[in-house]
Amino acid sequence: MTDEEKLKLERCRVLVIGADPLAIQIDAEIRHIGFRQISHIDVGNIYPQLKNYDIVVEVMGNGSSVLAGIHSSALPVPIVYPFDFIDGAGTIVLRPGDNMDFARSGSLRLAIAEYFAGYCAFWHIDNSWLSEAMPLIRENNHSDEGMRSAAIQCSRIVASMAVGREVKYYPRFYLCRNSKQPAVGGGSNSL
Repeated sequence: MTDEEKLKLERCRVLVIGADPLAIQIDAEIRHIGFRQISHIDVGNIYPQLKNYDIVVEVMGNGSSVLAGIHSSALPVPIVYPFDFIDGAGTIVLRPGDNMDFARSGSLRLAIAEYFAGYCAFWHIDNSWLSEAMPLIRENNHSDEGMRSAAIQCSRIVASMAVGREVKYYPRFYLCRNSKQPAVGGGSNSL
């Protein structure tokens, strides 16, 4: 990263909504990258506060969106939604004014996992790891490695946004498999 990009990170104001372990990992990752102006809140009437931030990261720990009830055209900042998919991670990014109807579904994490799996199946993209994780996602299970992958993926996306690099906005998305998967016999290997 250039000195100019590092300065942009330091000046960028990021709000992380959520108090679960994934939100805490995301906060640590974006601080590690170089962000300095980070606020971290659990829930509440946050809409008036959004004007004070450049980027919002909403973590869906309990499966429901704090921002879902707000008409998306009123949201003045991009919103990043990272997800732990057990054996990997996924993230969607909304621009101001994007449709947020999907955020009103019961379990946003499950709805997004099914959307990603369906997209990959339609385009014949190997996502067997995500398909295998679907029963655990339906049961609302989480994994430390999945949360770590989601935090890293999210921090890179937020950094790209902060320095003006192009990112994929919904309906496009980010999906990755964990870098370390358990091998047969209980060991681990690097993919």
